[in-house]
Amino acid sequence: MNVTTIGDLIQKDLEMAYFLPQQPSSYSKGYKFQNDTKYRVFDSPPPPPSFNQTLFPLRNLATTGDKVTVIIENEPPSCLQEHWKKTTPDFPLASVKSVDEALLDDADMGWCGCGSQIVQDDRELATTITHMRDVCGWDGGIVFQEFIPGVKEVPSFQLHLSRSGEMFWVGTTHGKFDGLTWIAATVDWNKQEEFRDCARRVYNPYQKLPRKKRLLWSCDVQVLFTDNGKYMVDLNPRVGGETSHLLLARYMASEFGLRHSTMFSENTHHISFEQLVQKANGLNEKIEGRIVILAVADEPYSCNSDVSVFAQSPEDVQDIF
Repeated sequence: MNVTTIGDLIQKDLEMAYFLPQQPSSYSKGYKFQNDTKYRVFDSPPPPPSFNQTLFPLRNLATTGDKVTVIIENEPPSCLQEHWKKTTPDFPLASVKSVDEALLDDADMGWCGCGSQIVQDDRELATTITHMRDVCGWDGGIVFQEFIPGVKEVPSFQLHLSRSGEMFWVGTTHGKFDGLTWIAATVDWNKQEEFRDCARRVYNPYQKLPRKKRLLWSCDVQVLFTDNGKYMVDLNPRVGGETSHLLLARYMASEFGLRHSTMFSENTHHISFEQLVQKANGLNEKIEGRIVILAVADEPYSCNSDVSVFAQSPEDVQDIF
């Protein structure tokens, strides 16, 4: 049985550990994990409160397992936990505790499309900087990056490195974007060995370090595949936003032959989350694939969700969703 949990990876080096999957924010007023003085993120405008408080943290729980304790602001509703028992029965339910206080450490940056701007000339650059400084009140650093043309693919490589020098290959997703905003991640499990070879360029230098200099880390490495070559553009030493989906994709491919999948993020449904879960459970009894709701958050007259869909082809994934 090909089941690996986030807790399994953490326990490779840490027998006792807590997992805090909350995103920081510097512009979400009233958010418990607001960082507005130090280690800030330029997330202006900020994401909806339901994303920071509920959707992003919950999407990690389906594959965390019971070997580490999850510290989280909003615990998963019981109907969602029952849904996980039905759709991913070989993954133990996570051990969850509520959080009252937590220490966050994140560098000044923008993320998920928040705080990222494209400027075409000096006039647009001046206008954008004025907006950041005067309107948003941002007095931190600004990172300038050259626009890279001819981009063909933007894969995200996820791996876990332990102090022993071992690399656990989590997998590779391809991001889908709406402008600068990330909206979905697709996986073709047939291509994972090819992508794993590319990731060894990150792994090989790490393995050569003395053991005492090695850190326990999960990392998410983003690479641009362009007409002129491959370029690493981002390295996040943390559990990635698609880690749960990749761990499920490994399981679905090996156990059920469902080798194609997509995680659809921040979907809006004009029904309650209880109705959404009930609908997904009903569809799973009829389709030749599987729907796993990773996270739900109630809104007035609607709900938001992160949903993973697994099938035998990319076309089947889209049809199911």
